[in-house]
Amino acid sequence: MKAKSFLVDTHIILWASHQSHRLPLTVREILTDPHHRCYVSLVSIWEITIKNQAGKIEVPKNFSRIIESIGYLSLPITLDHIQSLYQLPPIHKDPFDRLIAAQCLVENLTLITTDKNLLRYPIKTLKPNH
Repeated sequence: MKAKSFLVDTHIILWASHQSHRLPLTVREILTDPHHRCYVSLVSIWEITIKNQAGKIEVPKNFSRIIESIGYLSLPITLDHIQSLYQLPPIHKDPFDRLIAAQCLVENLTLITTDKNLLRYPIKTLKPNH
């Protein structure tokens, strides 16, 4: 596979950080290949923080620093990302996921996800094989 740029969906980030056994081999290979650029959206960090504070998931307080130490690149939220939400069909009601799809659209990134609704958007996706 030639070098590509990927956006890693929130659940994939969580699996990679402390449930790596859930990651398909193809995803592990992508995430560890130094030739690929793997981005983590600040949308995901925001979602993880909110769910952690609500007691829905458990992650260390320094989770965002752990993500950086793994080598993921940080993708901020821009006005272009927000504006591109108007181009997306109303497939997903989750605002975090819609913004992640918008970021893929604007930044021309391939999304790594198993979310069936995100796979329906007009964006490049990599659906991991289990």
